[in-house]
Amino acid sequence: MATSSASSASERNFISMQQMAMPSFAVTSPPSHGGTLSALHARHSQRLHKRRVHSQVRAVAQTQLQYQKLGDSDLFISEVTLGTMTFGEQNTEKEAHDIIAYSFDQGINILDTAEIYPVPVNKETQGRTDLYIGRWMQSKPRDKIILATKVAGYSERSAFLRDNAEVVRVDAANIKESVEKSLKRLSTDYIDLLQIHWPDRYVALFGEFSYNPTKWRPSIPFEEQLKAFQELIDEGKVTAMFAISVFRMRPHMDLWSNGVCACCKDSRPSKDLFPLAAWAKKKIDKIRRSFLWKGEENANGGHCLVNWQTVTRPKDLGGLGVPDLERFERALRLRWLWQEWVDDSKPWSGSELPCSDDDHLLFNSSIIISLGDGAKTKFWHHSWLDGQAPKYLAPNLFRLVSRTNQTVQKELRNNNWMHKLGRKITSATHIEEFVSLWIRIQDVHLQQGVQDTISWRWTNDGNFSTRLAYRIQFRVDLVEVCHPNNCNVGLLAYSPLAGGVLTGKYLDEATLEYVKLAKKHGLTPVQLALGFVRDRPFTASSIIGATTMDQLKENIDAFTSTPRPLPQEVLDGIEDLFKRYKDPAFL
Repeated sequence: MATSSASSASERNFISMQQMAMPSFAVTSPPSHGGTLSALHARHSQRLHKRRVHSQVRAVAQTQLQYQKLGDSDLFISEVTLGTMTFGEQNTEKEAHDIIAYSFDQGINILDTAEIYPVPVNKETQGRTDLYIGRWMQSKPRDKIILATKVAGYSERSAFLRDNAEVVRVDAANIKESVEKSLKRLSTDYIDLLQIHWPDRYVALFGEFSYNPTKWRPSIPFEEQLKAFQELIDEGKVTAMFAISVFRMRPHMDLWSNGVCACCKDSRPSKDLFPLAAWAKKKIDKIRRSFLWKGEENANGGHCLVNWQTVTRPKDLGGLGVPDLERFERALRLRWLWQEWVDDSKPWSGSELPCSDDDHLLFNSSIIISLGDGAKTKFWHHSWLDGQAPKYLAPNLFRLVSRTNQTVQKELRNNNWMHKLGRKITSATHIEEFVSLWIRIQDVHLQQGVQDTISWRWTNDGNFSTRLAYRIQFRVDLVEVCHPNNCNVGLLAYSPLAGGVLTGKYLDEATLEYVKLAKKHGLTPVQLALGFVRDRPFTASSIIGATTMDQLKENIDAFTSTPRPLPQEVLDGIEDLFKRYKDPAFL
């Protein structure tokens, strides 16, 4: 990158912005005054001088932006990040350059952009933000600028982002094309922080306020995305990437892949038709935890100081990929349930498998049954009737049945299921469930000579995968889990009005109370809000945006002029208001 030879005062300040501006005070040895009155006076004066010096140092530190390491990367970023999504739409290039210049003069060292900027997104202006930033950077030292940008997620409306594409995906080809184009627009040869703007899988975004089950679609595997990111890092085009656990894992990848993880993975059972005894699993986990923490070949006893529940999660879900024995055993048992369906040649076929109710529930939620002659499908236990098992559709009737393992073929022949229940129905509830079940069954037509088949919900080809059977046990996104193509779980919604918050009756009142709290402590609402976010222990940097210099100055000043940290009485006031006007997501 080109660097101007003439260094102005602002450029010198720009070059040294990452260092905290602290005054320099000469340290000299105090003179010896003996024990006289003048000596005591001199020592007292020295103490007062030191106090004034320390006070000055603290005062200067209070008025400077702070910097901190981003994760385990080598990036030290300012506590304020300049957002740029209005550059090229609401702001001209000159206004954009003035905003960037002022921000960096104040100590900001990180810019956040994206390939889709400016917003709103359209073909005519797309990429203009990057061009503005690139032209500003041409006369600045590149190594003093931390540049963050984002790869667009799945989009049918923004196909113009790619060459000859009908839809934008987050696969390896799209990621690499995105980075190459971003580098060209930004006039640089590397990006400091690369992020995925939104996921490849369907999520409610851009004006959608709820999950739409009809838009569910298969997504690009996260492993493919990470590999593409890593290749860009290896090529020197990207310094760091944003993804859960990547910052933590990369420096130790060789150790984990060749040492600890290899040892821990080898301790898992290769086959698990019969459950491993609880005492054995505890002993194995004790060895694994001890080795994971100590890193020794022979480790006995000791305490594991890592979060084991996090460690056993898959890597792309925030863990280290060390198998959880309970979940892995269940995945293997699901494999036997699968084979019981698809392969009659097994010597144990037809025998009762040692599977728990939870195993059967997860298996039935993970398969899609295509009914043929009904000879394999269990009438009560399998999810063959409108995607659900009759024992859940009619739980009170199920309790009346003595033989629950009969097939659909046998139970539908001559309406056997009805005859078996005939004299046992004694209540209105029984009648309601019976009628409901009977109505559903009227639409079922068996196909003689055609075998029942099943497909696995979690794979594109419908074939069983032990790896995915393990992974789905870590799925925590409630809406996605509830999707019929996923676990098909029904939600019992608690407090849908969020304790009254969603009625709107507290809306104006809450805003006024927070403004009053700010004024009470001599703060503006901006200082109160940004100061609170600034002081959260998990906040690395706050992205601010501004279309005018006045907005920009007020936002930056809120970080440097607001007491650091906010006084306890202010935090107590926020806590009290939060108890009265709760965030619906945390009720």
